[in-house]
Amino acid sequence: MTIIYPTQQEQDRALLVVKELFSNDFYDALCYSLDESRAGHYYRLGLDNWLNGHHELLNRLSIVMYSGETKVCIIDEFNPNWVLKISFNRATDPDYVTRKIAWDFCEREVEFYSKACDNNLQDCFAATYQLGKINGVFISIQEAVDADEDVFGDIFDSYVREQYDRDDFEDEEDYEEAVSESTEDMDNEDRIYAVLGADSDGLIEFIHEHNINDLHAGNWGITSDGRYVLMDFSGFIS
Repeated sequence: MTIIYPTQQEQDRALLVVKELFSNDFYDALCYSLDESRAGHYYRLGLDNWLNGHHELLNRLSIVMYSGETKVCIIDEFNPNWVLKISFNRATDPDYVTRKIAWDFCEREVEFYSKACDNNLQDCFAATYQLGKINGVFISIQEAVDADEDVFGDIFDSYVREQYDRDDFEDEEDYEEAVSESTEDMDNEDRIYAVLGADSDGLIEFIHEHNINDLHAGNWGITSDGRYVLMDFSGFIS
């Protein structure tokens, strides 16, 4: 497969968006600060507060933001083939610093995608590149995919059902309970085999080598050409 890259026009649009965000104090959204309303030393991410004060800006830019535990994703109506991703600044939370997990998760994804290409595994991942740095913050740009958790949840469910014989259970309720529990407890290897098939040993070796984990249904997507790919593959440590 030919590796895809954002066009110059797509990169220019993405840079315009992030520059506009950072000119409106977006750096504060990525940082943690001490929450004095709570007991102890609890640090709260600034994203929710920033979003509450910038609805008009998001509407003007025609963008929508989604966030997880480690990063924010920016969907742009005028740049539909690519998604912007920016990590939260864990270096501003002393707990992450103490535990030595104040990583830039977007930088990790760019590094892992480059290594996947070197190992001819690019078809298993959404294409991911560094767009640049704004105010010292690493910005990545990733191939847009259809992230439908129901699709991949059904794939996991079907894979597990193939491992069981209904006749081994006393009734339908016991069977469904076993399927549900096993689907919930699937390890990353089985999730990869479920989605990509038996010929996935190379990818499994790759994720073990780079400590890529947390491959639940929400971290997969479907590309415009119909491939099933990982689209959140930075690994996760809470």
